[in-house]
Amino acid sequence: MYQAANIPDFDQRKESLFRSSRTILSRFGDCCRFFTNAAEAHRNPDTGLLNPDTEWDCLSVYTTDCGLVAVSDTEIGVFWALFED
Repeated sequence: MYQAANIPDFDQRKESLFRSSRTILSRFGDCCRFFTNAAEAHRNPDTGLLNPDTEWDCLSVYTTDCGLVAVSDTEIGVFWALFED
């Protein structure tokens, strides 16, 4: 959830947004594997990605380049943010 502080009323909507995220990701099943370019998550899978200082290994020329890839036996989902500050 890169830049959660930019989401209007995030603190009040956090649980609802997380619930929606879990619903979307649940479609990939229990055996799904997740990949991210959040460098800190590579070292610590329990890292807090809401921290605005999270380090990302960018894959593009954009200053904001962060995401998640979900892989199951039947489908792949890509959730990505690209933005130039």
